Amino acid sequence: MESKEPQTILSYTAPNSISKENVEIMEKTTRLLKTTWLSVNGSISGYIVMFTCQSPNFNTYTQSFNSTVTANEATVDGLDPGTLCFQAVQTYLINGNVGTLYGEVVTNELPESSIKAGNRQVSTTRLTAPENVHNLRSTNVTSNSKTLQWSPPSIRNGILRFYIAWVNDTNNTCVQSAVWKCSNCSDQSPNSNFACEVVNTYNFSAEEPLSWSITNLHPFRNYTVYIAAYTIMIGSYSDVNISTLEDIPG
Repeated sequence: MESKEPQTILSYTAPNSISKENVEIMEKTTRLLKTTWLSVNGSISGYIVMFTCQSPNFNTYTQSFNSTVTANEATVDGLDPGTLCFQAVQTYLINGNVGTLYGEVVTNELPESSIKAGNRQVSTTRLTAPENVHNLRSTNVTSNSKTLQWSPPSIRNGILRFYIAWVNDTNNTCVQSAVWKCSNCSDQSPNSNFACEVVNTYNFSAEEPLSWSITNLHPFRNYTVYIAAYTIMIGSYSDVNISTLEDIPG
């Protein structure tokens, strides 16, 4: 019977993966997000880092940023203010016998963030003030009322938490105002000083056009209405002049 020589079989395990509990935000600005994590035990050659980011601004699309790093930190740059990002990190080990071995892909929701997308916690670049609302126009005028309509700003620079509006008479005195609150946001009230008492409060959803039926105005008067969107601060305001109709003398 012919004897066979012993054979050597080599097997290799994948490198260890990072722990998602050890990932944290190292730095964030309006344009940049930098993360870090604890080094893994065992041999690795580096990390493959993937950021998936969505700008809050209108008519934008989801962007992916991939990089390979040897240090336990990664940066994504060139973002819009208020951009929401998820991060995935995968370890890899270059092995001369079998090629490159890969660890598990670990997706991180970066719990230090104070911004929520639905019921998921995500990371974000810092927010700034939004730009002007769009398509501000007036309709349905009577002797004591007027309806205003507008659309959200295209450049939002974050989650729109509020809209703020107020009406001034010809003496530049505020006669009434209103606040619209994001129905999915936890913020109680905007951090802004009003020149007059808030007399109306409403809720709104993110993408819907908005309107305000302004009542209790005086007949045959001129007014100016100001409206601004609000993230963590009030944005640039838009204004429109309105005039009520004459009424039958009493």
